[in-house]
Amino acid sequence: PAKPIYLICSSAAGGTSDLISRAIAQPLSDFLGQPVIVDNQPGANGTIASERVARAAPDGYTILLGGGGPNIIIPAASEKLNYDAQKDLDPVCINTLNGLGISVHPSLPVRSVKDVIALAKAQPGKLDYASSSPSAASNLAMELFKSMAGVNIVRVPYKSTGPAMIGMASGEVQTMFAPTGPAATQVKANKLVALAVSSAQPSALFPGLPAIAATVPGYQVVTSYGIVTRSNTPSAIIDRLNKEIVRALTAPDAKER
Repeated sequence: PAKPIYLICSSAAGGTSDLISRAIAQPLSDFLGQPVIVDNQPGANGTIASERVARAAPDGYTILLGGGGPNIIIPAASEKLNYDAQKDLDPVCINTLNGLGISVHPSLPVRSVKDVIALAKAQPGKLDYASSSPSAASNLAMELFKSMAGVNIVRVPYKSTGPAMIGMASGEVQTMFAPTGPAATQVKANKLVALAVSSAQPSALFPGLPAIAATVPGYQVVTSYGIVTRSNTPSAIIDRLNKEIVRALTAPDAKER
């Protein structure tokens, strides 16, 4: 590369995509010899960020880090997007596979998934939860939980994961499915209480925390985050980006973060 690369991030500061972007941006800059600038473009469950990359020049200088929502879930559910994820974007690599954690504000008198279900059934429609877009993984995870557990929990919408986490930590809302990385920070600060993880396997960030499936058999949700760029970008550029991003992901500091 002969000039800076813009890494478009589909979440606001503090969201999972933001944390991953900033963890790899510095080592990627070192490996490519050019600045990698993280540019947050939150909103509309990542479709704003995806559209920007879909309209960029096919030269590899504009890449996107985002979840499955804007490039898998929403294109399958909407006919009103200004881009075609399959035609306008080319994959570069998968960055992470990530579970979600169900957490509650400390003021809520529950300390297990069983307690959440009992409270929701005793007071249907009184318990609320934070989420971003209706098509976001956090929202779909809760809707699946509600369906499988047979409970009514009311959605409170936020612009993206970062503001939703702030709302949770401040007590505006009572519960949330959140990516384990941002949730771990708030749990350590005693602003949230983690109850369980959505993956079938335990999370390294929450050792000893049970899976939701232990209470709701068959429940499992895992999200993915990856890099894409504009379609028709030369394959040699995509191959170089893939090589260096994978290298950045395995750098000791990035792995720890």
